[in-house]
Amino acid sequence: MAACTRYLVVEPVMFLYMTGILISTPASQQLVLVKVCRELYGGGDICTNQTKEITSQVQSRASFISFLCASSMSLPSVLVSLFLGSWSDRTGRGLAMALPCMGAALGALTLLIQSMFMHLPAMLTVLSSACQGLLGGYVTIILSISSYIADETPGEDRTKRLGIMEAMIFMGSMLAGAVEGTVVDHASFEAVFSIQFSCNFLAMVWVFLFVKNPSSPTPQETQQILGQPAIPSRPLNLQNLKATWTALTRRREHRGRTRIAIIAGILMLINICNVGEMVIMLLFVQYPPLHFSNQFYGIFLSFKMGFAGLCLLLILPQLLKRIQDMLLGKAAVLFRIASQILTAFSNNAWMLFAAAALGGPSGSITAVLRSHASQIADSTEQGNTPGATLLCPSSNI
Repeated sequence: MAACTRYLVVEPVMFLYMTGILISTPASQQLVLVKVCRELYGGGDICTNQTKEITSQVQSRASFISFLCASSMSLPSVLVSLFLGSWSDRTGRGLAMALPCMGAALGALTLLIQSMFMHLPAMLTVLSSACQGLLGGYVTIILSISSYIADETPGEDRTKRLGIMEAMIFMGSMLAGAVEGTVVDHASFEAVFSIQFSCNFLAMVWVFLFVKNPSSPTPQETQQILGQPAIPSRPLNLQNLKATWTALTRRREHRGRTRIAIIAGILMLINICNVGEMVIMLLFVQYPPLHFSNQFYGIFLSFKMGFAGLCLLLILPQLLKRIQDMLLGKAAVLFRIASQILTAFSNNAWMLFAAAALGGPSGSITAVLRSHASQIADSTEQGNTPGATLLCPSSNI
């Protein structure tokens, strides 16, 4: 029971945050499409029964707005996290963890207002993404939770704990995929964005109530380890950015700097593959020979994410008792490759589901790599050195 309680400190924050974000993403895209059609053609039957020409014009305009939304979330979140990582090393992880939840809750309120007043311009949906990005976004929430786990968990247990954190992302994706379509079809946009607000507000409250900051290093400890003066405790100080760069580039024992660079490169490649798969998969299943409906595609994604999450929660901890984590990471890469090959040759539903199951163990790759990056870092720079993984989210842009 004590171990279970220890693992229920920051993991619920990740689950609630990702569930809220992912449950609203498809709905916000649909909201933009509806608003754009109203702006261009006044709504009514012409938007319900669109011709090919109308659909093309609506999608072109909506795609541009979606690009602005993605940019206004990704770019600021990467930049802000470079400041907050170093800052949280000195002031604690709690506030750096709460700010993205606050931003997501504000973004949900913005979308809720947008859905209640359909005459408001579609371009205002960019404001929701900007709220999330300027307060840290998904990059900062992952960085702060990973750093907290590194602070609180011994090296030998760190991979298991980070695996549980990764599982929360997969389980949140599964729940969001299973719920979002049903809520939009049988309720409304307002219901979806209300759920998003509730999830992220609860995550913020959880942080303030249950997440206790570990003891921060003194300025003397920081100066002794990093060889640089103490930094003022303001989050947007340029010295924080310099400290992040120093942590990533300074010489370390046992070729630590090279290992961090390699880990960052591998994580970037993994992220590029994830984004590419996400974009291609929808097109792959909609055309012959698969012909998946949107509802069945949602079921497939929920199965894929849920199975990967269960592998991290149930199988990885048992394997770590017997096998070194880096060996498990290498095996996970092979599972990922085999899954992709089977996916490419899938010509019916059962083959695609089998490919998803085969790729289930591959979710442990990022947990293993983040664990090793955190073990290379000193205790005073856990928010900095894992910041090498911030190179990975930037590939989403």
